[in-house]
Amino acid sequence: MGWLGRLLGVGKEKTEAAPVPQGFPFETITVPGVEALERRARMADEAEGRFVPVILGSPDDVADLLDVYRQGDQAPEDILFASRNWTAEAVLQTLQEALDESDDEGPDGPGPVEVGEWPDDDDIEPIAPTAHVDARTRKPFAEVAIARIPCASGWQVPAHVRFGDWFACPPPEQHVVLLRDWQLRYGAEVIAITGSCIECSVTRRPADESEALALAHEMVAYCPDLLDFQDTLSELAASLMASDFWFFWWDTDEE
Repeated sequence: MGWLGRLLGVGKEKTEAAPVPQGFPFETITVPGVEALERRARMADEAEGRFVPVILGSPDDVADLLDVYRQGDQAPEDILFASRNWTAEAVLQTLQEALDESDDEGPDGPGPVEVGEWPDDDDIEPIAPTAHVDARTRKPFAEVAIARIPCASGWQVPAHVRFGDWFACPPPEQHVVLLRDWQLRYGAEVIAITGSCIECSVTRRPADESEALALAHEMVAYCPDLLDFQDTLSELAASLMASDFWFFWWDTDEE
């Protein structure tokens, strides 16, 4: 089973479509799921730095993200200010140390990361956007919400929605630091965010296997749950070399 099949089998069942919940603090439009990627791209072309269009998924996904937002109390400017105290290297070191510590906690830890052998070309599965896809049917949702987040760049989005700071998911300021670094290096731009996922488009893929493996190491420190979708670091690295999209998912259920 590839990463997409595993993703679609992870998490709670989707319920019947419901209205976008009241109280979401950003201007939101609703479009057919089949049109979501194209509509978001058109909105990005028209934004001119006034906002970042972000796919939020189904109404249920919006409700989950609203719950995440309500659990925090920091203003976006405070989160962005806190991010100035970090470098990408420091964030990755902190996250890697936490991951290594969890490895030492016994059978409940995620275990050491296996590098594995580089997969054959036929076994490499490119990463694709999924926030507009129904997990039960694997078809686009009938309706998908797209928000206009009032910021100039996608790496600022986690600060505005207060994303993170549960279990293995980093706090918002660390998301900001790494997404900013990856935007500079790979042209990573946040295109979707739900209550448990961040998806990015990228304009530059890793140039070779060595760079891809190094990037995969960074991603697993940032998002250990990626290993629920890829068996080895080499599989993840190979998919990064074949993809114009990235996907991150953090478990929201305490075991």
